[in-house]
Amino acid sequence: MSLLNLPLAGGRCGGGHGPNHQFGGQSFLVSWRIGCSSFTKQQGDSFCRANGMRSLSIDSDAKEAEFKRLVAQEGQRFFWTGGSVRGGNIRWPSGRSHNNVEWSNTGG
Repeated sequence: MSLLNLPLAGGRCGGGHGPNHQFGGQSFLVSWRIGCSSFTKQQGDSFCRANGMRSLSIDSDAKEAEFKRLVAQEGQRFFWTGGSVRGGNIRWPSGRSHNNVEWSNTGG
């Protein structure tokens, strides 16, 4: 998911969106493709829940490579994920730890 500051109450950045990207047998909603690319973390989490999903977990080398490829191919500077750092480890919404990720604390 691409995340940073848009209102979530209805409109194009509310609920009702289906997946628009497939990878590794999973479905994803890439928010910048529907014009939603600016959320706070809380707004991004709410957007994902409203669409029946969780924020992105970069919990494998393959998924990291796929989303880095996607970001570059579609001209995005960066994107937000659901990861958080705890005790020096990155924890993902999937519940998995995967620490071999190029991480930015500022989102850019």
